[in-house]
Amino acid sequence: VVFSGTFVALACVFNLLWRYAAGHNRLLARDADPVQVGNISRQYAFGPLLYLACCLLALVSVPAMLVLYVLIALFFALPGLALRLPRRA
Repeated sequence: VVFSGTFVALACVFNLLWRYAAGHNRLLARDADPVQVGNISRQYAFGPLLYLACCLLALVSVPAMLVLYVLIALFFALPGLALRLPRRA
């Protein structure tokens, strides 16, 4: 639970950092593709929720939690996955 809780905190801080960097292209290249930045932002928004689910799952089943961690790693590692996420209107 402590391990998962640390990941929840890291995911929240990482999201804050990304939102600051991506907001109005503060820390991104001037020619950064706004569609791709939006896709990345939507994909990163799932991080804290997924890690929170791992934290709660750790209370019930550690093996299931580890499987979910592998799935989360695949979710963030597979290139182009963000392009398949639904866009918000």
